[in-house]
Amino acid sequence: MTNAIFQRAELRFPSYAQLWEEHILWLAGRVHPEPNSSALPTLDRATRHCPWSGVLWSQYLLTSERQRQVFSETEKIKHKATNTGLLDVGGIEEVIKVHTAWCSYLRRRAFRAGASDEDLDVAEMGIRSSIENVQELATKLGQGQSPDRQFRLERIYINFLSESGSWDSAKEAFRGLTAKYGDSWEFWLRFYEWEMMRWRKFIHGEKARTRANWERLQARNTPQAVLREALRRPTLDWPEHVMQKLITHLRGSRGCGRITAGHH
Repeated sequence: MTNAIFQRAELRFPSYAQLWEEHILWLAGRVHPEPNSSALPTLDRATRHCPWSGVLWSQYLLTSERQRQVFSETEKIKHKATNTGLLDVGGIEEVIKVHTAWCSYLRRRAFRAGASDEDLDVAEMGIRSSIENVQELATKLGQGQSPDRQFRLERIYINFLSESGSWDSAKEAFRGLTAKYGDSWEFWLRFYEWEMMRWRKFIHGEKARTRANWERLQARNTPQAVLREALRRPTLDWPEHVMQKLITHLRGSRGCGRITAGHH
């Protein structure tokens, strides 16, 4: 009955995107969904009525993945979202939502059990293509070189490179974003957190059990160095917050340094 009421409301208000979103959330939360109340057909109708909604397209992609549709079917959804140009009507943010869902799917698919080298190549090419497409659209719409302050697509790419073991390439990708986002304290704290994650990987991994590897790690840019670099920028938007993070890091690293030195 609930499903029927949703469907009746959608007939009356077919362009009300929030109504479709609530219907999809309700379908996703059902323990035993009926065969004729599958979210995929509903999302197909929803995106035809509200093609400007990045949220609905993102849910369409995610639902396709959850229902284990073959790659080609999920890819068709992405192409339907981006090829018509109707999604652009909603603005750059709606476009970014779709590309974020698509790139996240590609990254998960590349590292699933049984994934092949071809899956890795497809993911990398797809993510890089999405970054380029969003930048081209942002330039076309007059959104400048930094359309997404959270640099969501670039972060997915960095996570992809990190998961594949390409640490140096991931760091280069972060470095490449400095020109665009270097005045943002959020950018530097994300860079710092990534460096901390990388540092822990080496410290606790088997490859970091020798003194040579430890010295090699210390010689590279450390999390501390990232924060110091941020504070050298005169145009940083919230230096006090970064300074507090550096102080906290230094206080914590003193104890870790003694433990690590003793370990090695």
